Amino acid sequence: MLRRPWRRSGLQQANALLGLSRSLTGIAGPAVGGVLVVTVDVAPVLLLDSVSFVASAVLLGRIRLPSLERMPTRFVSDLVEGWREMTSRTWYWLNLITHGLANVGTAAFWVLGPVIAAAELGGARAWGLASAGVGIGALVGGLPALRLRTRRPLVLANVALVVVALQPLALVSPLPLAGLVVACVLGGARLTILNEVWVATMQRLIPQDKLARVSSYDWLISLIVAPAAYAGTGVASETVGRGTTLIVAAACIALTILLILLSPGVRSAGAAPAAT
Repeated sequence: MLRRPWRRSGLQQANALLGLSRSLTGIAGPAVGGVLVVTVDVAPVLLLDSVSFVASAVLLGRIRLPSLERMPTRFVSDLVEGWREMTSRTWYWLNLITHGLANVGTAAFWVLGPVIAAAELGGARAWGLASAGVGIGALVGGLPALRLRTRRPLVLANVALVVVALQPLALVSPLPLAGLVVACVLGGARLTILNEVWVATMQRLIPQDKLARVSSYDWLISLIVAPAAYAGTGVASETVGRGTTLIVAAACIALTILLILLSPGVRSAGAAPAAT
């Protein structure tokens, strides 16, 4: 097995730059939205939000890409091939399970955060500042992702994700707004590092002709887990209380990430030679 530092690539830098562009809007958007909800009204703000999606669709429609050869689509066989490629890589499917459980934990923060902010922290303006803190953290976390070099990228990325557990913990007996914003900044930074390193690792170790099929399972698990976690958070909060729900959420984020580090496949993934 090749033993050399995991060098940053053009793909990694491109991923980080895309993350930075998203982070810039993630900083101003929540803060401005919170202020507008307080000073104007909810309905005009939602209308403005809808218009922004239409503007985005128009801009994306103006992008011109070179034509590509259309490949024949065989849904079932492509699905089976993607499953086979995914299950043959222990480091990949273990990360999918872990990130799915971590998404369960973060769902509690986003579901219960606005409720707690409205009741104890000052309402929409406070939650807008907290959400902007996540955007600031994402921007800060994207900068080191541009120049990251390490032998064990998935170890670094998963350890970084543990810090996201601070977000639900900050709401248990809610910290003052400044403390919540700090937790959001730290969580946003670590989440960005994970995302950029994870995507770059996939692009490096999975052959290009298999990448779309394999990564589709990543999206599938996320799309299944997210709505179930949002709905389950509400039920859990009504059943066992907000505090217990948030503590369990933080444990889902922290413990699952630490357990994955026991896998040799995850620890050594970054040292493997690049795929063709």
